[in-house]
Amino acid sequence: MTNKEVSEKVLAKLKVRPDMQYINDDYMNATIEDAFNDVYTYINARSDDNITESLITPITDLCVIRINLTGNEGLTASGKAGTSESYITSIPKPIRRKLQKYRRLP
Repeated sequence: MTNKEVSEKVLAKLKVRPDMQYINDDYMNATIEDAFNDVYTYINARSDDNITESLITPITDLCVIRINLTGNEGLTASGKAGTSESYITSIPKPIRRKLQKYRRLP
């Protein structure tokens, strides 16, 4: 599959999520592009390599994480009125496991 086809499938998967209905398409496309860059960096691929269809789910998961962190950039933890929140600072282990089989040695 071409990267454009993968991007379209990721966008379609994001749009059906109930928490994403109010997110601007331009912002979603920028987030998808960032997730592609994260995947390319993690698996040591070149940006002109095509992504396989099996990477749609990890890319979508990275997009959801990025969108959920919007407005909390730079924070690692927060506490208010006796409650505390902590934020993800790297690619979560379940997503890394999905990407691991595509990883190339540098």
